[in-house]
Amino acid sequence: MQSRTRADASFEIRSGLIDEIAQAVNSADRDRLSTLLSGLHEADIADLLEQSAPELRADLISLWGQDFEGDILPEVAEPVRDDILALLDREQLADAVRDLDSDDVVGIIEDLEDARQEEVLEALDASDRAVV
Repeated sequence: MQSRTRADASFEIRSGLIDEIAQAVNSADRDRLSTLLSGLHEADIADLLEQSAPELRADLISLWGQDFEGDILPEVAEPVRDDILALLDREQLADAVRDLDSDDVVGIIEDLEDARQEEVLEALDASDRAVV
């Protein structure tokens, strides 16, 4: 799967989507949130997270819960990714990185504190852990 860039016309988030997502998050409507996010590409969700206020981002991650998709992490700018990683609990973090390529996992964990690095590594199977 190729990552899209901001130059791609299809990458832009349609007008009002952030407002719709904010409404779903503010009303704790997990089903609506899932519906709004389900048709989006990982790069689009990453862009949406980058455009969202930190409070909305935190509430969105919390509401999204275990459905958070790890494929988004390599697409998100590093400062926002760091914020997201801080929001994920141990189980969410493990689920998020389990299916990522090893080079993406390395990119994600290299700036984490030692304890968080261990959590990520423990989430991987033995062969992937050795590669990372």
